[in-house]
Amino acid sequence: MTPLGLEGSDEEPKKEPRTYVEAYFRQGVALQYLGRHADALAAFASGLAQDPKSLQLLVGMVEAAMKSPLRESLEPTYQQLQKMKLDKSPFVVVSVIGQELLTASHHTASVVVLEAALKIGTCSLKLRGSVFSALSSAQWSLGNTEKSTGYMQQDLEVAKTLGDQTGECRAHGNLGSAFFSKGNYREALTNHRNQLVLAMKLKDREVWDCAVPSISLFWLFRGYLKEESEGHRDAAALSLFKNMRVKSVRRTDEGDREEREGASALTAAAVQTCEVIG
Repeated sequence: MTPLGLEGSDEEPKKEPRTYVEAYFRQGVALQYLGRHADALAAFASGLAQDPKSLQLLVGMVEAAMKSPLRESLEPTYQQLQKMKLDKSPFVVVSVIGQELLTASHHTASVVVLEAALKIGTCSLKLRGSVFSALSSAQWSLGNTEKSTGYMQQDLEVAKTLGDQTGECRAHGNLGSAFFSKGNYREALTNHRNQLVLAMKLKDREVWDCAVPSISLFWLFRGYLKEESEGHRDAAALSLFKNMRVKSVRRTDEGDREEREGASALTAAAVQTCEVIG
């Protein structure tokens, strides 16, 4: 985002930092006055991306956020940041506000704010990973599937670097769904298979619940890829996927036996559906 009044400037922002800081600040205040709260926050964030040390922009952004409809959900989080002495960290503040914008479905503004957070930078890989994850969701909601997939892959790489298998499992699941929607069934199969392997390795109930639907989808993909690759088959598979509503199997007193039976039932149902369509 280029500040109003400087759109045609040939000068690099770093050559005149104060000019840009003041321009972004004025733009943010003006947009806030007009009731365009999300755009105002995007303006403040863009300014901080140019000059992360600007206390004027950081304070202005926080004040604008607290005067916006985001206040109710943002205030408790901001109070926690104050207790942790992170309320003066431009990366943390900008990324938190960006994720609040995403939650409120201000997707375009959230992309601007979250990308500004990446430009500001942080030494924490975990925090960067959370921003990559949020950006993938925002870009997906905007229909930018290529950018979304790119952020998903960066999120996956961060999880691998950190040794975060739960994060890896989540990222593989997201990539599997993304590749499937794009018609790239082989990549979808690979990612869902990796998700399933990690879920089984972790023995984590919550992760398992997320991975169970992928068990049936795994065999569905495998059946289609082995038998046919024609366009009408791909279209049928995509239609089937969009209409599937697979529910996770809940654990009862009978324990693992019912869980295994439930997983087998999901797989069998997917294979049977595949045969019906075929």
